[in-house]
Amino acid sequence: MSIKNLEFSTIAPPKVSRNAMNTKTRARSKFIAAVVNQIGAVEAAISGKSFAVQKVRRITGEDGSHRQVSHDVQVRPWWFLQGDVFYLAPKYANQPLTLGANKSKPTVVCGKSLSDVAATLNTVKAAAEAGELDDVLEAQAITARKRMTKK
Repeated sequence: MSIKNLEFSTIAPPKVSRNAMNTKTRARSKFIAAVVNQIGAVEAAISGKSFAVQKVRRITGEDGSHRQVSHDVQVRPWWFLQGDVFYLAPKYANQPLTLGANKSKPTVVCGKSLSDVAATLNTVKAAAEAGELDDVLEAQAITARKRMTKK
């Protein structure tokens, strides 16, 4: 078979970009993944173990070649203990995320144990999966994108 036997057309291939997924869907999936990491960190803290996630980095060797290396990254907890009560301060793009209607109260009161924190995180995860947080997450994602773009 030669090139003369092929049939050609003027149709261009579709453009695929990171913006193929809309902002709400991307923000929701990133937030849910972060909540799942937090749930894993809480469960590890309850059992007295450490929790880390695998991240992949590109490293340039001395000869100029690139390779990918995976390494463990400790998860920074969103929860904290104040007095004898645990609180949860959810974040998106490393910025505090206010989930409730009152914008002056960015933290969620969880309870007196880490299992209460896990239950609160599961509630936040269910709300995110149901789409209840889409508007808040989309606004935070747009703000983060503006903050991170070069001027």
